[in-house]
Amino acid sequence: MDLGKAPTADIHVPEPNRCQPTWHASAISLLGDQWFLIALGILIAIASQVQVPDSQQHVKEITITYLCVSIIFFITGCTLDTKTLLQNYARWKLHLFVQVQCFLMPSAVVFGVVSATATDRNFMDPGLLVGL
Repeated sequence: MDLGKAPTADIHVPEPNRCQPTWHASAISLLGDQWFLIALGILIAIASQVQVPDSQQHVKEITITYLCVSIIFFITGCTLDTKTLLQNYARWKLHLFVQVQCFLMPSAVVFGVVSATATDRNFMDPGLLVGL
C-alpha cells in the first residue's frame, strides 16, 4: 500500500444551501431598514400639497420647530448604543472643541467679513450683508 497517494474514492460533499434572496425580499428588507426616510419623504410630499390656513401658520411653525425636531432627535438618540454613548462621554474636551469650531468660529468669521465690508457701501450689497 502506497501511503503517499490519496484515496481515489469519490466522496460527494453536498454544497450548502445558498438561497439567493429574491428581489421581493430585498425590497422588503430595504423598506424595513429605511422606514424613517421613506416616511419623511411621504410626509414632505403631503405637506407640499396640503396648505395650512393663514390663521394656523403660527401653530404650524411652533409644531415644526419644536415638536418635530425634538422627535427626530429623540428617535436618533434612542438608536445610539448605550456603551458607545458612555465611552464617548470621556471625550468631552474633543466635543467642546468641535462645538466651538462649529458654532463660534463661523459666526466670528462672518461677523468679521460683514464688519470689514460694511464700511464701504458700494463694495457689497447691504441686503447680502444682512443675510450673512
